[in-house]
Amino acid sequence: MTVDHAGPSSPTRKRTPSSWSSEPRSRPARYRKSLTDRFPCVRVVQAQRRNHNDLRSDGAPMKRQRVGLSLVEDVQAELREEILSGDLAPGERLLVQPLSQRLHVSLSVVREALTRLAEQGLVRSAAQLGFTVTPLSLDDLADLTRVRIDIENLMIRRAIAEGDLAWEASVVAAHHHLAGTAPQLDGHLNPAWRSAHSQFHAAVAAGCQSPLLQTLRLGLFDKAELYRAWAARASGSRDVVREHRAICEAVLDRDANRATELMAAHIQLTTDLLVASAAEPGPGRPSPAQAGGNRGAS
Repeated sequence: MTVDHAGPSSPTRKRTPSSWSSEPRSRPARYRKSLTDRFPCVRVVQAQRRNHNDLRSDGAPMKRQRVGLSLVEDVQAELREEILSGDLAPGERLLVQPLSQRLHVSLSVVREALTRLAEQGLVRSAAQLGFTVTPLSLDDLADLTRVRIDIENLMIRRAIAEGDLAWEASVVAAHHHLAGTAPQLDGHLNPAWRSAHSQFHAAVAAGCQSPLLQTLRLGLFDKAELYRAWAARASGSRDVVREHRAICEAVLDRDANRATELMAAHIQLTTDLLVASAAEPGPGRPSPAQAGGNRGAS
């Protein structure tokens, strides 16, 4: 007679190691639902967390789509261009909430973008005051010019001594790119030219094998960007194409004395033009005092 041990009264058979299976046992159907399926309130909280940074300060959904690596980089680039083009004037306050609404991004994205611009010297942050576009200051400009000349010339001498054939080729390529890019676009400084200009100066200094000097030079170059943008509006003539060509030729000839002399004059002329324009500001070309405030403000 066969005994059915599957009934409810049958004793539970104890599993032995030989009866264990390597396959995982399936969970009963009532446990297969996820946490969010079983508890809708959890699903609501998770959705709120996901959407928190995707809402503007007024609660409206975000419409801006990322173009670069992140929204922060996109907003940083847009605000940087507005500052350098003069749409945001030196000394102008940068209120986070209005910028968030205008740029269709969260408050945290705007704050991070402004913090990065402050690291580049284009924006200043002060307790209780928030962010402002860095004001033009003749004292700051004079100090920045002297330090930039010292660092650039030190790096040029090292680049000429340490740079190889690949470095020379990179200088030629960067200069060719710069020479073929129009400085002006629709009456304003061409952003493409500004980028090519930065790449040329970086290429000249790239022969220097000191990472610390490279970092220092880049920081000073970024801090001078605002002054260069306003100097482009200044009265006075300069042949910037000739200046860059002469620097390139001196570097390729490995004439350190001439290359440093030309670089110093190139940097100093930008400062001289801006100082001259401060005495007689014209439309769209404010003096440092009119452009945001104090001489030598910290």
